[in-house]
Formats: sequence, C-alpha cells, structure tokens
Amino acid sequence: MKEKIMVNTSCFWYGHKHKEESKRKIGLANSIAQAGERNSHFGTCWVSNIEKKECKSIKKEELNKYIKQGWIKKRIINWDAYINIDNKMVYKTNARKESYYRNVAKMKETKALYEYLYPIYKGLGFADMKLQTGYPYSDTNFYNRCKHWIPGFITNKEEKLLKEGNK
Repeated sequence: MKEKIMVNTSCFWYGHKHKEESKRKIGLANSIAQAGERNSHFGTCWVSNIEKKECKSIKKEELNKYIKQGWIKKRIINWDAYINIDNKMVYKTNARKESYYRNVAKMKETKALYEYLYPIYKGLGFADMKLQTGYPYSDTNFYNRCKHWIPGFITNKEEKLLKEGNK
C-alpha cells in the first residue's frame, strides 16, 4: 500500500507563481545587488585537481600557485562527464565525441609512426625500410600517408628528379 505524502498547504504562497513582470523586477534587483564587489564570489575562481578529483574556489591572487601545483582553472562537478586528454579535462557529451577523442589519440600515434619511419626511408629507401621495420603496407600507401603527416614530404624519386632539374 502506498503512503500519502502530506504537503503543507497552509503556506501563503503555496500554488502561486510570480508574474513575468515580477520575475523581471526581482532579476533586475538581484543584478544590481550582486554586481561587482558586492557579489560573494567576486575576486575568486574555481580550480580543479585532475589527480585528486577535487575542485575548490580560491582567490584569484592564488591562481598561479595552484596552476604550478597541477590544478586547472575550471570547475568540475561531475568527474564522470569528463575525460583526460593530454592533461586537459574535456567534456564528454556523447559516445561519438568519446570515440572522436580516441581517434585523435590514434592520429597522434599514427603521426609519430610516420615521423619515425620517414628518416629511415630517406636513408635506406622504401624496400630496405620495409625490411628493417616490418612496415606492412605498399609503397604507395607509405607515400600517401607521409604526404599527409610529414610537412614538405617528397619521395626519393621526386628528390632525384628535382636535383637533376637543378643541374
């Protein structure tokens, strides 16, 4: 059997709502009363510690001290709604964004791979680079990816043609 919940209906304001004009007047009065130095949060800011999963309000003069100790200038209430990417707390709004950030991390790894392979290719050529590193894809794949990830990339053949053209 369900219990009935009793509500105090003897209160003067029970069941009433403010009119739009009253809401506007209250808002205007509060905006004046809470402006600038009269605001209780004036001169403070929020900082969060990623490792401790803690946030606090501090005086703005102390901000640099906290930043040096690894805090970030941001108020985080729901820690489960954020992910840590490169020591920055990024808000996850849905699974698509989460997968986007995973893809960003994967792209950084891919870029690092081609930055590692490129000097080996320049020194040995594609065939020997492939043997030495175990690179599993074709030379065309390698060239296309290097063009994407390595600024100013040109193949060894293109480089030879450029040198011959300059003679």
